[in-house]
Amino acid sequence: MPDWLLMILLLVFIVHLLVFGRLAISRQQKYYWLVSAVFAALVASFGLRLTAPDWMLGPVAAYRLFRYLAWLLAVVTLPWLAVRLWTRSRRNS
Repeated sequence: MPDWLLMILLLVFIVHLLVFGRLAISRQQKYYWLVSAVFAALVASFGLRLTAPDWMLGPVAAYRLFRYLAWLLAVVTLPWLAVRLWTRSRRNS
């Protein structure tokens, strides 16, 4: 992936982290804290990939570990989002 694309994605993830971090603080809901953690892991991953791609933690590049963490958190967050949307649509019906 070219560096210019990594920088754009990093900026997108930073904006999302700021927005969801603000929601987490203002609404005090666990869901927003978890989404913020996903974007924090993505910011760390893409930031490390741009600034220190050779930094290793054991046999794995550090940026990859943060990416795996983001995937793990997303596996929890996405079904939670689906349940929230389904619950909201049932309440509005």
